Amino acid sequence: MEKQQILVIHGGNAFNTYEEYLEFLKNMEPNPDFLKFGSFKNWKKSLKENLGENYEVLSPQMPSASNAKYIEWKIWFEKLFPFLTDNIILIGH
Repeated sequence: MEKQQILVIHGGNAFNTYEEYLEFLKNMEPNPDFLKFGSFKNWKKSLKENLGENYEVLSPQMPSASNAKYIEWKIWFEKLFPFLTDNIILIGH
């Protein structure tokens, strides 16, 4: 039996201009809890374990998630297609 594939894509921020992106970075307040290793449970990391051996969970690192650009993500998705099976489950986050 072939494993059911699940593709998890974590979204990113998008800005109309580079200046808007820089302004976002300047005004963003970092959360100190996210700096501490193991300070929060990442559901994506435990998804495979929770679903069991009948599932293959894929979670590729997308390019430039802090300032996502359509063309960059399109190129990356096209490179992933050969590894994906029919009836894949897509989770967008």
